[in-house]
Amino acid sequence: METNLKVCGIVVEYNPFHNGHIYHINKAREISDADVLIAAMSPNFVQRGEPAFINKWARTRAALEAGVDIVIEIPTYFVMQRADIFVESAIRLLSYLQVDTIVYGSETNEKQATPVFDPKTMSDGSSFAKASNPNNLKPNDLLGSLYEKYAQQYAMNTYTIQRTNNYKDKNLNGNIVSASAIRHNYKNKLDMSQFTPMNFSKQIHSLTDYDSLFRLLWHHQDATTLQSNLLMDEGIENLFLKHRSLPLNQLIQKTTSKRYTESKIKRTLFNTLLNHKKDSVHFPPHARILGFNEKGQTYLSEHKDHLLTCSSFKDYALKDQELNASAIYASPYSKEYYQATLQREKQAPIIIKKDNIV
Repeated sequence: METNLKVCGIVVEYNPFHNGHIYHINKAREISDADVLIAAMSPNFVQRGEPAFINKWARTRAALEAGVDIVIEIPTYFVMQRADIFVESAIRLLSYLQVDTIVYGSETNEKQATPVFDPKTMSDGSSFAKASNPNNLKPNDLLGSLYEKYAQQYAMNTYTIQRTNNYKDKNLNGNIVSASAIRHNYKNKLDMSQFTPMNFSKQIHSLTDYDSLFRLLWHHQDATTLQSNLLMDEGIENLFLKHRSLPLNQLIQKTTSKRYTESKIKRTLFNTLLNHKKDSVHFPPHARILGFNEKGQTYLSEHKDHLLTCSSFKDYALKDQELNASAIYASPYSKEYYQATLQREKQAPIIIKKDNIV
């Protein structure tokens, strides 16, 4: 049933949230003329196969303070997979909230057709990702082609906006820089306050912090056990076992190749650490609400009979998976941080009422 409102959706990770994301939020609302803006966001792990730089609750708060009305969670199990599964999951969840328009960033600012998979490309040992992108679209144009594909399936309109920088660029030029630049330069002790409204004084997360967890993991895994894990295919488990004595960064370097991209390797590794088994999780029948402002609260309340949402953690279909993901996410750090992370996972969504955050 239609809501008679213009509802715009954006798919985000905010890893971390920065000035470019504020620009995206403002442009999305402007282009779509949205009454309500909803962000589908990656949780404590992101699609590139890494722990998020800062936790999902801090990123949710930053998004709401910047003008997003509702933030929903893309489940960890579906984030930690190929781009097409990630995008389809996000669009499907946004459809649960009656989203009618998607706005996304792209390099060319042009809508792209979904590339046709070319299996011949894999005959020379290239990756599935390469075979899925025979026209060599740039990363956000490729994602854009998937937004176009799945938005069409769910009868959503689409708009593109021009990206302001390369998402891998680590330079600090101008007011808008990439999330990669912020992560890299913050770790090098530089002040990032002019590029992001976020405060990183709390716990940040780094890939290498999980090295000891993987060392422990390898003591309990053999080839047969590894094969049951999500994305573990084509004998890749043997590569991991061959190099399991290496530090995590070196293991990733040794197992990355033309056939196995770095992101594929990292997603496979963390799916194993998260105990994600193949085809073990059904897509949720509702979208989990991480936070909302007053406008979002009104929308959720007035249209609750026509929206498929869940605000209570105890009622969330994937609560066990997300609680486990948060436990793994916090495990390398202090006992206090670990306990606080698990406690926050079970609590109610963030609510912003004017200048007051609940």
